[in-house]
Order: sequence, then C-alpha cells, then structure tokens
Amino acid sequence: MRNILLASAAFIALSTGVAMADTNDAYILQIGEANGATQDQSGTSNKASAFQLGGANISSQTQTGANGNADVIQLGVSNTATQTQAGSMNNAVAVQVGKGNSATQTQMKGSSGNTAASLQLGENNTVTQTQGAEATGSITTKTYLFGRVIGSNTVPTSIAVPSVASAAVAVQAGEYNAATQSQFGVANLAGSLQVGASNSVTQTQGTMKPDSSTIFLGARGTGIEITTAGQIPAPAFASAALAFQMGEDNNAGQTQSGTLQNALSVQAGYGNTVTQSQTGHILEGGNSATAIQLGYQNMASQSQTGSGNNGLALQFGWDNTSSQTQSGSSNEASILQAGYDNTATQTQSGQYNAASAAQFGWSNTATQTQSGSSGEASILQAGYDNTATQTQSGQYNTASAAQFGWDNTATQVQHGASGDAKVLQVGWDNTATQTQKAGGTGNVAKALQFGGGNTATQTQK
Repeated sequence: MRNILLASAAFIALSTGVAMADTNDAYILQIGEANGATQDQSGTSNKASAFQLGGANISSQTQTGANGNADVIQLGVSNTATQTQAGSMNNAVAVQVGKGNSATQTQMKGSSGNTAASLQLGENNTVTQTQGAEATGSITTKTYLFGRVIGSNTVPTSIAVPSVASAAVAVQAGEYNAATQSQFGVANLAGSLQVGASNSVTQTQGTMKPDSSTIFLGARGTGIEITTAGQIPAPAFASAALAFQMGEDNNAGQTQSGTLQNALSVQAGYGNTVTQSQTGHILEGGNSATAIQLGYQNMASQSQTGSGNNGLALQFGWDNTSSQTQSGSSNEASILQAGYDNTATQTQSGQYNAASAAQFGWSNTATQTQSGSSGEASILQAGYDNTATQTQSGQYNTASAAQFGWDNTATQVQHGASGDAKVLQVGWDNTATQTQKAGGTGNVAKALQFGGGNTATQTQK
C-alpha cells in the first residue's frame, strides 16, 4: 500500500507540472495485471496522462493538434478508454470505476477548444462523444455525344466541419447505460446524467442534410452533365441539450440545429421515452422543449422547426403519450397528464398561439390544432374515456373545454375571428359540438351539460 501511495503521488506531481513550450508530455501509471496504455502525440504542447488500477484495462490516447489535454483514470477490470484529438486546445477526461466500461471520445475534423468528459460508475456502461464532423459527397461528370455517354468520372469530396468551444459531459452510475453525444457548431452544451440500469441517451447538436443537383452544359444531346451529391451541414449555435434519467430502460433522444435551442429531458421510472427535435438554420431558433416523465412506459415527442416556440410536457403514471409539433413562431404548448393510457396531441403552425391540455384519469384523449394566429385553446379532462378536439385557423379565437366523468365528447372548430367557444360537461356520454365558420367575427358559443346522454350542437357563421 505504501508503494502504491508513493507511486500515485509521484504520478500526480509529474502530470501537474508545467510543460515546456513546443513539447508534449505523456504520463502512464499502471498498477495491477495485464493493463495496456498507448499514447501517441504528434502535435505540440499536448499532455496525456493515464492511471490504471486493476487488471486488463486498456487506454489509448492520440493527439495531433496543439495544447490539448487527455486524461484517463480507470479503476477495476476490463475497462477501455479511447481518446483522439486532432484540433486545438481540446480537453478530454474519462474516469471509469467498475468493470467492462467503455469510453470513446473523439475531437477532430476541425474541432477547436472543446471539452469532453465522462464519468462512469458500475459495469458495462458505454459513452461515445464526438465533437467535429465531416461532410462527404461527390462530383460526377458525364460527357455526352449525340445523347450517348462517352465518358464518366466521379470525384469524392470532403469538408471538415468544426465544433468550437463546445462541451459534452456524460455521467453514468449503474449498469448497461449508454450515452452518445455528437456536436458540431459553436458554443454548444450536451449533458447527460443517468442513474440506474439500461438507460440510453442520444444527443446530436448539428445535423447533416442530404443535397444533390445536376446541370447540363451543351445542346442537342452533346455536352457535359455535372452532378453534385453530398451533405450540407446544419450546425447548432449556442444550444443546450440536457438529459437526466433515473431508473431502468429509459430512452432520451435530442437533436438540435439552429441557434439558441434548448432541450431538457427528465425521466424517472421504467421504460419511458422522450424524443426532442429542434431544427433550423442559423437565423432560426430560440425554441425551448421540456419533457418530464415519472412512471413507466410513458412517451413524449416534441418537434420544433420555427422560432421562439415553447413546448412543455409533464406526464405522471404509465402508458401516457404526448406529441407536440410546432412549426410556426412564438407559440406556447403545454401538456399535463396524470394517470394511465392518456393521449394528448398538439400541432401549431401559426404564430402567437397558446394551447394547454391537462388530463387526469385514464384513456382520455385531447387533440389541439392551431394554424391561425393569437389563438387560445385549453382542455381539462378528469375521469376516463373522455375526448376533446379543438381546431383553430382564424385569429384571436378562444376555445375551452372542461369534461368531468366518462365517455364525454367535445368538438370545437373555429375559422373566424375573435370567437369565443366554451364547453363544460359533467357526467357521462355527453356530446357537445361547436362550429364557428370563416367570415364570422366576435361569435360566442357556450354549452353546459350535466348528467348523461345529452347532446349540444352550435353552429355560427
């Protein structure tokens, strides 16, 4: 034990020393059996350190840029850490305690000033972090003579896409957890925390879009045809993707492109799934998506392609499903579900709309569609097998539906302007239908039903 402490102290002292200019530093300390460490440095002023305690641990560190730091600490058996840096001033840190953990951190293809950190406690956890990407494609040239191809040539193309000043952090405690983080763009943050077993997080900041085009230079079947095919980078700027999971078999997927996007996923329980997609170009963004699920086998999907939209989904219980799609601007959508087998769907393609749905009980269904502007739609349901549907395509319309009991149905359609539609049903098997047609202005429709088997139909032009 005394020898181990002395060796550790010496290792720390060496690895924290000041490096000389234009020199690389490499440190390895291994205690145990059959450990393997490989360090390859071909840049300048890089530092690599590896500390392994146990047996059959493997670490590989490659640095070809400048001023990079790569650190590996592995305690246990059969852990594997691979770190590759080809940019400038990158930092990669991997700490693994347990058995059979694997960490792969790659910073290359034009990456600069990035940080990748992973901490794993347990067994058979996997972390893959990639910062920087490569857009690949090809240019094909065909020569035609009177409509016949007499020559063809294809040249592959490649563009290194940088990730600048970004951070990817993964912390996992438990068994069989997996985290995958990919970034390209500027000043992005991807963070995941998983506690439990068999949880999975996938975070992608910056996406590739396929593209192709063909032009023909010539006439009457004679000339040159040029076809370009490949990928167009859609980077993320100043965006944040965060995922926290506790329990087992939870899955979170987050994809971002555009500017100032924020996605947060929090899950506790078993078998829950969250999918969040925020896409746009450099002038689009500012969207916020939040999903919180407690229970098991709940599913939340949030898709945002406009600007300034906010989506919130809260689900407590089991087998609840929520779907939010926002493609307009400055829309607000919120869902709260407590119970089981409830379903809520919200679609917004206009602007300045607000939709809220709250459901308590089981097997309730809420559907809200807004394609106009400045509309307000709200649904409150408590009980079971209730259904509420709201559709708005005009301006400044307000629709609210509240149902308490079972097997009640409310349908509200607004195509005019400044309309007001309200439904309150208490009991069972009641039906209310309200329609405010296009061309109408300032219409008011209210339906209140108590008991069972009642029907109300209101149409306003």
